[in-house]
Amino acid sequence: WELGLGGLTFFARPAVLAAIGTHVRVRQALVAVGLAMVLSSLFLLVSVYNLPGWQSLLPLTGTCILLALANQNGAGQLLSARPMTAIGLISYSAYLYHVPLMAFLNIVSLDAPALAQRAATIPIALLLAWLSWRTIEKPFRDPRRTSNRVVLLFCAISLAVTVSIGLVLHATSGFFANTDLAKHDPQLGYL
Repeated sequence: WELGLGGLTFFARPAVLAAIGTHVRVRQALVAVGLAMVLSSLFLLVSVYNLPGWQSLLPLTGTCILLALANQNGAGQLLSARPMTAIGLISYSAYLYHVPLMAFLNIVSLDAPALAQRAATIPIALLLAWLSWRTIEKPFRDPRRTSNRVVLLFCAISLAVTVSIGLVLHATSGFFANTDLAKHDPQLGYL
């Protein structure tokens, strides 16, 4: 639903801009409200663990306002600065990488990871995201380097490998049924 809200914002943008018209101050005030919503969520949603949920509406609404109304003035100028667009370019990959990095950190830590440990995963996620963008996304987006046929073949092979691994793990209970512990403990050895 979050990506859907972004898509709806794209389609609603012309109507929103037409409704505001030439009222520059209204537009800038709304952009400031949107930016405040996004920034305040950094502090208000710190202890919320069930995201995405209804609590996501605060940063999502703010982001949609920024996407629809920000231009080359004020907040739009800040958001279109080169460092911000560079992070935006790899942001989805960084989002995808941060989850396994945090999961790994939780697995290897005896106690809950400290804030400094969690913060240390940010540059790692950004580096992995940049590498993915550079070696996978960028070549796949270049029609001179990668044809639609190659992309389709890559996706089909990736899907077949993923489904095969999933079926093997499902059939073997994640290989757990083959361990000595599963053989000795009837509560744990299930198929």
